[in-house]
Amino acid sequence: MSGVGKTSLSKHVNNELIKDANKFNIVVWVNVSRNCSVTALQSKIAKAVNVVIPEDEDETMRAGVLSKMLHQKGRYALILDDVWESFSLEEVGIPEPTTGNGSKLVLTTRSLDVCHRMDCRVITMELLPQADAWTLFLNKVGQGLMSSAEIVPVARYVAERCGGLPWVIITVASSMRGEYNIQIWRNTLKELNRNVQTINGDAMGVAVAVANGTGCAGP
Repeated sequence: MSGVGKTSLSKHVNNELIKDANKFNIVVWVNVSRNCSVTALQSKIAKAVNVVIPEDEDETMRAGVLSKMLHQKGRYALILDDVWESFSLEEVGIPEPTTGNGSKLVLTTRSLDVCHRMDCRVITMELLPQADAWTLFLNKVGQGLMSSAEIVPVARYVAERCGGLPWVIITVASSMRGEYNIQIWRNTLKELNRNVQTINGDAMGVAVAVANGTGCAGP
């Protein structure tokens, strides 16, 4: 599910792992995104580690080159963000992370099915409770607006329509910061009401744990 903060989490994990230089020889973060083929994923990983793999070779040959390169790097932490479909580590050229080699693979995805197919350890990212969602909304929109008796009730409805999704709350509240025009607030609420079914229909946020092996973050 978009909006629960999976990408922010994966970048935070990446930054924390980079700080601990003794743990891994290399830490790599890659945004996979939708409709990413095996070849495209191979190229993204290679680019992230500043290695060139032959464009004119088939997937199997490229996988061999990528696998050899990652083996040579030693203990790696590979974070793949926004994975839409399951894939074979061997076909891509990612050496399987094990307790023995000390490498780690972290995935974030919108799909629990991807987590299960990739044999991931899954951790749920809970949606914000209503009170916490309102507090976050106020922090981003600015307390000054709350002096308007006309805006407050509409703002509360707007915050509720964000469905407890942190990134949606931050995006909407930040866009309304300093906005005292009640009609714009009503238009924003109307737009959110139009999309609320889509937001709530996805309402389960899952994220992956970093493990000796594969961790996966879902919907």
